[in-house]
Amino acid sequence: MNKLTLALGTLSILTLSLSPAFANEGGDGGPCKKIREACIAGGFTAGGHKDGNKGLHIDCMKKIMGGETVAGVTIPAEEVAACKAKKDKRKEKREAKKEEKAAS
Repeated sequence: MNKLTLALGTLSILTLSLSPAFANEGGDGGPCKKIREACIAGGFTAGGHKDGNKGLHIDCMKKIMGGETVAGVTIPAEEVAACKAKKDKRKEKREAKKEEKAAS
């Protein structure tokens, strides 16, 4: 029973720590979530590119983050810059952890 409880507790913690990259903290969801919502409002769907439709990440978010315009989606440049900054900060933290782990 104790092993099962420990396993379930560990699984719960891992599940919470592995939340999707674009699910941001903050009351308003953050800048990346605003970009995602704008893409969804523009008719883009997760996995849509596989069916020949407008894919959320490939056809919208990735293009916006790359500085391209996407028909039917309007997002302020400040939101894009804020999302990029947030992603860069997250990347720096991951790299610092890797370096710390390698030094151990």
